Amino acid sequence: MQQVLRRRALASDAARDRLGNPRTFSYGATPVETLDLYPTGRPQAPIVVFLHGGAWRGGDARSAAYAAETFVHAGAHYAVPEFATVLDVGLDGMVARARRAVAWLARNAPSFGGDPERIHVIGHSSDAHLAASVLVTDWSTVGLLGFVISGGACISGMYELGSVRLSARSSYVKFDRLFAPSP
Repeated sequence: MQQVLRRRALASDAARDRLGNPRTFSYGATPVETLDLYPTGRPQAPIVVFLHGGAWRGGDARSAAYAAETFVHAGAHYAVPEFATVLDVGLDGMVARARRAVAWLARNAPSFGGDPERIHVIGHSSDAHLAASVLVTDWSTVGLLGFVISGGACISGMYELGSVRLSARSSYVKFDRLFAPSP
């Protein structure tokens, strides 16, 4: 695993060397609620939001830049939100922050040349669960009308949390007796 993480970090450094540093925006009230945006030069471009993996307690936006070039060169903006971990805010808090980041992108897309009607969410590993949660969001609860997400991909994720309750992750993700995360 350490070798994979090192390879991703090196690939992310190389992507930043070629693309330049991302634009960083604040999408929420806490200092950790930022997102890195790798813009494309294409106007009204789709937005790809990548929720990085990390067992709900690790990973960061900086180390998830490795895929930026693929999307930017294909004509899409690539956004990677930073968010607090399950240890700090619980699983529901992480989902709320991921939703807040996507809502910010939808509201602010015109300011960076993005198309608010073409937002795609990708999640990997534990954060595929976050992506799945974002994909089923009722956006009217945060003041947005209609569908915010055009598409998504959930890669190697956990969606039925009953099995997670039986794994080592239950030592830091607290569940109630119905397998739902508790606050």
